[in-house]
Amino acid sequence: MLLSSGWPVLLWMATVLLGLLAPVTMAADIKTSNTFKVLTDSDNMGGSCDSRTTQVDAMVPEIQALITAATDAIDTLLTTPTFSSLAIPSKKKNRERLLLLAKQFFGIKFNRYLKVTSGEGTLQTVKGRFNQITAQINAKDQKWRFGCDDSWVEYTETLKSEYAGMPSGTPITDVPGLGGITRSWAFFDKGGPTLRPEKSDSDDATQMTWYMSQDRGWLAGGPCTGIKKDAPVVYPDAQTLQDQQIIYFCPRLWDDIGTRLKDDVRNYKTTTIATDGTQYLDRYMTPGATLLHEMTHQIFSSADGPPVGLGYFFVSVAQGESKPDQAAMNADSYPYFAVAAYLSQVRWHTGIATTE
Repeated sequence: MLLSSGWPVLLWMATVLLGLLAPVTMAADIKTSNTFKVLTDSDNMGGSCDSRTTQVDAMVPEIQALITAATDAIDTLLTTPTFSSLAIPSKKKNRERLLLLAKQFFGIKFNRYLKVTSGEGTLQTVKGRFNQITAQINAKDQKWRFGCDDSWVEYTETLKSEYAGMPSGTPITDVPGLGGITRSWAFFDKGGPTLRPEKSDSDDATQMTWYMSQDRGWLAGGPCTGIKKDAPVVYPDAQTLQDQQIIYFCPRLWDDIGTRLKDDVRNYKTTTIATDGTQYLDRYMTPGATLLHEMTHQIFSSADGPPVGLGYFFVSVAQGESKPDQAAMNADSYPYFAVAAYLSQVRWHTGIATTE
């Protein structure tokens, strides 16, 4: 889930072009704590991941494996198959598997010789965006924070620090843009003043990112307790906040995600996956796959729904067959395609594990 005021257009275009044109090699042994400033108890700002250090640090390596599978799949599809390669049953079967995936998720077309005949540009775009995420992982700049709950924000009815020239203690109702007749409180980013040294604490624009108003739809108990904005209350698994430079997970993702797996998708690479209609691709969207979803928001401002994207879960991702442009900007399309490419022992293009 993305909350953002958006990147400047020129910067966005430049990063996309760099991702499309520059080959990116995946660096080895990069942990999540190398890529992000993973919050700990010692930061004294909430959102601590101390109780989940091992699980959190395994997420970026999991993403690396998924991206490698996805980009290798795209490279395979963009290469014209030879008759000799198609004569090998295992290679032909794998190519058919990948073609069906790319057709369902990104709307490509192919002929009876298993050659892609349209949609190459979409595949190049998708590969380029995966490469952008790889480049961010390789940079290990730790500029973005990663939190394991929403306690890094604090409910407040008065300013906790100076804000655009207004002193600490000013009632939120008196703060333009935050309060007003119907708004009496806001959330304060407890890490804003201390964990973004590249920005000046005396800069008004920086200070304004320390506060989040009620127009986000967050409930007073915090965003993980629910979001209501012209719709029924929804309960997020995770959120990416561009202005605050943080990705955080909600406890429900760790503790209560229904039938979805809570461990690492790499644990299932060599296992037998049942093809009796009981194994849904949705089930394999692990916390690591969720972080990949969030990183698409971080890196290229992907969308979670129309008109720019498609939406959540396989039922939405599958619409990419007829809406490839939206699929290429849809956050969930990236982990779904990557996981489906990675778990190559079955076919996933229907959203259910099958052999054919």
